[in-house]
Amino acid sequence: MRYDEIVGRSWTIVWRYRYLWLLGLLGGGEASVGLPGFSFPGTGMHFPGGQPVASQPATVPVPFVTWLSGHVTLLVTLGILLLLYALAYFLVSCAATPALVRAAAEHDADRSFGFRVAWQVGLGTFPRILGLRLLVVLAWLVALAILAALLGTTIALAVSHQIAAAIAAALLLVGLGLLLIPGAIALGLIVTLAVRAIVLEQRRVLAGLARGAQLLYRRLGRVLLVWLLGLALGLMVGLVVSVVIAFLGALLAVIGIGSFAGLGTTGGLTTAAVLLFVFIVLAAPLAGAASTYLSVYWTLAFRRLELEPVLPYPVVPGYPSPPAGAHSAGGP
Repeated sequence: MRYDEIVGRSWTIVWRYRYLWLLGLLGGGEASVGLPGFSFPGTGMHFPGGQPVASQPATVPVPFVTWLSGHVTLLVTLGILLLLYALAYFLVSCAATPALVRAAAEHDADRSFGFRVAWQVGLGTFPRILGLRLLVVLAWLVALAILAALLGTTIALAVSHQIAAAIAAALLLVGLGLLLIPGAIALGLIVTLAVRAIVLEQRRVLAGLARGAQLLYRRLGRVLLVWLLGLALGLMVGLVVSVVIAFLGALLAVIGIGSFAGLGTTGGLTTAAVLLFVFIVLAAPLAGAASTYLSVYWTLAFRRLELEPVLPYPVVPGYPSPPAGAHSAGGP
């Protein structure tokens, strides 16, 4: 496996076939690159009385309380719309992800492919990707429930002055928490490989997970090297995303400040709430589009993990059958 070839060819494919960015924007770029964190440190500004802001008692401004009480309907509406948007984006991404994976594999094999057929593949694979993600969510809920139960037990034992038992429970909690870190990494790698096994090898959900676990076990060195290289690439992609989203946030912040000057406190706060909603709505697709490259990178790596050629990919309904040997695991 030539890792430099995977990096270079992934970029060539992403740059040549621009519709892949659209699939990533729709949620196909499932590799997380992170979002920038924003902090608002004290500015050192002073009130007319000469006392610094930090020394004043922390109180909620009366105009804000008045606006909050008078705009409950707006805030609830924005909250509901945000939840509906998150649900819709999640569901669309369950089709966009397999569409991007299959398109990347087809272009890696130098076969003609396009958005329409890719989306057809995505819709056909949607139920299995949805099932896979729901299983992952369930696994995380179980893990968090166990940790929460241990934490509650530790607190209850400490309150009841059972110190030895509380220490034992706390040690168990810390041990499981530490084990959760490599476990989360392994689960993430297995799921990443399982997505490609489901899409490219037409496996069911559990069979795809088994395939991902098998590849992680049999090709541990290769997978870890691909992962470490992907982390470095993800940092670069994350930097680009941070700059773009920071620029978007600054632009919306300028508009918000202008609204305070032109519309007063009430109009400014209303505008700020709407702009915050717009920022959240735009941030997720931008991050997804940026992580398109990482998704293509993992797809190409998946095709090269096995030493022996695999069978040609199954035929997409309405799409001509691939010639024998056109989709070997070694790529073009």
